[in-house]
Amino acid sequence: MSQRMQDEKDKVQTGNTTSVLFIIDYAAKTHVEHILAWLRDAEPCWPPQPQYDDSLLVFLPLNSKRISRQAKQQVNAAALSSAEPATLLVPLHALPAITDTGKQESTTYLRSKAQRFVSNLGLLKQASHWDATERIELVGDSATLATLADEFERQSSAGSGADTLNSYIAAKARLALDIAERKLRGRRYKVPRQVAQKLKLRPALRDAIDAMASKTGTSAEKLWQRANKIMDELVAEPNPAWLDLLAAFTKKMLSMGYEQELATRPEDIDLISRTVDKHPTAFLWTHKSYLDGMVVPHVLYQHDLPPAHTFGGLNMAFTGMGSSGRRGGIIFIRRTFNDDELYKLILRHYIAYLLENRFPFSWAFEGTRSRTGKLVPPKYGLLKYLLDACAASNTKDLHILPIAINYDLLGEVADHAREQAGMKKTAESLGWFVKYYRKLRTPMGRIFMDVGQPIVLREPIESDDFDAVAKVAFQVGVEANRVSPVTVPSLVALVLLGAAPRALSGENLSRSILPLLDWLSARKTPMSSDFDISAPEHGNAILKIMLNTGLVSLYEEEPVRLYSIKPEQQHAAAYYRNTIAHHFLHKAFTELALISAENAQDQPLDAFWQEIDLLRDLFKFEFFYTPKDTFAEHIRQELELSVSDWETSLSNGSSNARELFKASAPFVAQGTLRQFVEAYWVGASVLCKAPANETIEKKAFVSKCLGYGQQALLQQEISSSASVAKPLFENCYALAENRKLVGEEAGDCSESRQQFRQQLRQLLGTLDTVKARALDAATRHE
Repeated sequence: MSQRMQDEKDKVQTGNTTSVLFIIDYAAKTHVEHILAWLRDAEPCWPPQPQYDDSLLVFLPLNSKRISRQAKQQVNAAALSSAEPATLLVPLHALPAITDTGKQESTTYLRSKAQRFVSNLGLLKQASHWDATERIELVGDSATLATLADEFERQSSAGSGADTLNSYIAAKARLALDIAERKLRGRRYKVPRQVAQKLKLRPALRDAIDAMASKTGTSAEKLWQRANKIMDELVAEPNPAWLDLLAAFTKKMLSMGYEQELATRPEDIDLISRTVDKHPTAFLWTHKSYLDGMVVPHVLYQHDLPPAHTFGGLNMAFTGMGSSGRRGGIIFIRRTFNDDELYKLILRHYIAYLLENRFPFSWAFEGTRSRTGKLVPPKYGLLKYLLDACAASNTKDLHILPIAINYDLLGEVADHAREQAGMKKTAESLGWFVKYYRKLRTPMGRIFMDVGQPIVLREPIESDDFDAVAKVAFQVGVEANRVSPVTVPSLVALVLLGAAPRALSGENLSRSILPLLDWLSARKTPMSSDFDISAPEHGNAILKIMLNTGLVSLYEEEPVRLYSIKPEQQHAAAYYRNTIAHHFLHKAFTELALISAENAQDQPLDAFWQEIDLLRDLFKFEFFYTPKDTFAEHIRQELELSVSDWETSLSNGSSNARELFKASAPFVAQGTLRQFVEAYWVGASVLCKAPANETIEKKAFVSKCLGYGQQALLQQEISSSASVAKPLFENCYALAENRKLVGEEAGDCSESRQQFRQQLRQLLGTLDTVKARALDAATRHE
């Protein structure tokens, strides 16, 4: 007999309780038979009867949705009506044996999990693997009928919760068993139960639907019919069996082309653990791949942390994926629902319910996969609904954890390159998934998951306060960027693109990378362990994969080995470079600003800071910035690491700017920013060719830029095919609109458009100067 059962017996023998009623939660007939046999074996110490009979048992099928609907999830009324107030109600449940979570998730193991899962759902009449050695009897905390009745009365007086005592007891029994199960099996199985039913009982939701009925003239009955359909589509139904299955599935998916172990830091796991234990939590992660949505659940499961409800697009809920995803905790939401007030209402109350009960959330805060490698401007929709729900439920101390997900190499980059060139995105489907699955077999290195410092909202903020919402979103972006590691492919791409079209020998490539590694180390920038020169095997293996996939080209004619990026691979290489461009942004800005100060007739220090401001404004739709004062301080610190009194030196004359520039080596502006400047120059050229009084819509502008960009590339007015990219032209349009060069407020802007183009042409000239000086410095060392 278990100690837990003995504790419950002691309650009966030492208290005022005279009888006991067992509430059995089951999902299959075999579960009931096992529990009955177990009870009879344990019975002799139990008063008041020497033998058990059915009058002592209440069957509560809560786990199976199919059975629960038939039973309406209510405790047997007859058994309760005859029970005395002092009757002790004891919840019981039978679990499969706990497996070793550290064992290999092999195909055989996956099959055994699937078999056990089917048994748990009661879909097999006989489950031979459920022998006595594989069953665990679970006993939940007990309570007397009188105590539960009093609690129900207090809840009813407050106008919330279950509508009958039977429903209340059923819910309490399931909660007690959930808590007991989590203590036994671990935190990874903390999941909500019967969410849709509980949402329907929320007085605030009922009142809101009544108000909507009065306002719209639609009957409340019809609104509830729609609400039920929305809940069926929206509400996730995670359960332990599916969490086990999905854990095996995600591990298989993530390890097909990547290493078995994800690159995580122990301090990050500890931060997550402490945060989800104490606070309502949301994980906001960067989005580069379809695999991203599996990374956070995988890490949480592997470290026995509570699963997060993950927001995903309804487009991914195709055949098979929808039902399995919901059972794994995915909330599939529509891409657009701004005009559907009922949908927004249900979503808000659903989020509020999960927040109140400390179930964490998880979603891609960018809203879509980055096609360029760098973070894209955040989508505020889900964040606003989260904040709305916090305000509605008065949820305080919300902790938002920024999570950066990165990859050594990514199979989707080729698709991203095609989309950047203006081609349509392939629609998701089962056939698409099969093709995607096959592509994952290509070796691609490691997956990295890094966690930034939490953004803490001590008090709820109003979602219609755009500035406050934007500030939160941009803080997430800044933190995610800060913890993103520099990887071998990203740094190699930055160096080779910066040198293009010139190829680099192996010696020159190393000579270019090593100073950058020193520079990164001095600034404590996160870096992949592949740069550890004492163990170069892994880094060399990644470089070999880059060569095998054609990302990097090798010309080999003894004794010469030359590395380069072919023109057709520049989009892909730029993608990897862009994943780390933010780490070099301050450095790149200082290089360009120093050359501007060098060319200034007077006040070179003022010229320096004016150029910094111009660059910051020029790229404000490309990068996440810290607040302006903080940004300026980072610029100062960047140059102080090279020359401590640089501002004094620059104030003394523009001639000192050249020496300051030399002292700031290694140089990164050419490799970091040229793609963006060239793309914007193409956009400015398109604007200058258009009549000033002609309205240019965004879609037409991007289309013209794609065409003119190809022309400029062929005529060598720009240097890289990576500069002909749809996302960059879209951001250029946003900047032009911000500067009133397009749109209703543009007016006669011919001169302003010409000035914009001239600014970019001058900036390209400055980048040429940086490149020439970097090449000169490299040549002197050869």
